[in-house]
Amino acid sequence: MSSNDPKQLILHTATPQGCVAVMAGQQLIASRVFDERGAHVTNLPDAVVALCGEAGWTLRDLDWVTCTIGPGAFAGARIALAYAKGLQTAWQTPIVPCDTLRALAMSAVEAPSGVIAALMDARRGELFGALYDFGVEPSSDAAPRELLPPCLLTPDAMQAAIAQAAPHDTEILLTGDGAPLLPAPLDSWTQNDTARGQVDPAALGRLGAALFSQGGGGTDPGLEPLYIRRSEAEENRLKALTEAS
Repeated sequence: MSSNDPKQLILHTATPQGCVAVMAGQQLIASRVFDERGAHVTNLPDAVVALCGEAGWTLRDLDWVTCTIGPGAFAGARIALAYAKGLQTAWQTPIVPCDTLRALAMSAVEAPSGVIAALMDARRGELFGALYDFGVEPSSDAAPRELLPPCLLTPDAMQAAIAQAAPHDTEILLTGDGAPLLPAPLDSWTQNDTARGQVDPAALGRLGAALFSQGGGGTDPGLEPLYIRRSEAEENRLKALTEAS
């Protein structure tokens, strides 16, 4: 690690298994993974301070923060972004937002290549899903091209959307806890090892570095989570208003 390597903080709290990491250049210095449901908001600040301490950094030293912004849990998607915005307010630290599905696809294998479908169980009989093309040559540090943007569909509709968005007869790697919920994947579709069905902090850091190098970092105070679906509370409120009218 060189003192000139860019210093990146990596935050992910949009799913039950969250993570925090620090990376210098392409080298992961330290990371923490936590999966205590509902505890991201308490785990995150202490983990950030501890990891920066291990790296010998202060929060002011950070060159940018990469954080997932959803889709995922409503409260979870806000936690990492809120913390990143705090650093932005204090020290104008740029934020590189990354949708959770892109991070999940990047985490599928150590050096992704080809077409990868990232799928998350959104509950209520639906899936969050997206499709990405990583190119022919395996690469651990390239941002993928989006073939199907993040969407919320039933398993049947998601399978059809993936088939339509993918190039004809393309082999597709399926990853994430939503992959087993597809009704009848095609023969050319392969389900990933379930051990890699989570966001990997090193992979998210490499993706953040690639996006930052492409101008993906910013200081927009209006940056919001990517929800796709209304919250249950909002749906109940709209239902009550409809019934009342």
